[in-house]
Amino acid sequence: MARRLVDYRLGLYASKDYLARTEPLADIAALRGHPLVWYIDEMIDLPELRYLDQIAGGSSSIFRSSSIAAQQAAVAGGLGYGALHAFAADRDPRLQRVLADTVEVKRSYWLIFPRQAQRVPRIRAVAEFLTALVQQNRASF
Repeated sequence: MARRLVDYRLGLYASKDYLARTEPLADIAALRGHPLVWYIDEMIDLPELRYLDQIAGGSSSIFRSSSIAAQQAAVAGGLGYGALHAFAADRDPRLQRVLADTVEVKRSYWLIFPRQAQRVPRIRAVAEFLTALVQQNRASF
């Protein structure tokens, strides 16, 4: 059983403090030479997450984590630029989106479980809860 829950966007962000210390990026090519917060390449199991080249094309990573929450904290702490979930980063007052007209990656969250599991009350309850939660917050994505 597979059902797309919602599409979401990722954008390029930096902390307001970091941006105050550096020259503004004129374009995506200007990102080269700046520190980048990113995933641990060896731990990316999903091809959909291998979008670094779409965004940074050769920038060097200063911090790597498999946790998007840790990545957001590192970017907010001023370590460098990072591709973050817009629905979370846009709400973080420490962050500012950069190159919004140029850098945007769209992905989807899916709800997937074995078809026979939909008869299990606890599985059905979680699926219904997640679906309702996403519906209530659809505008954030």
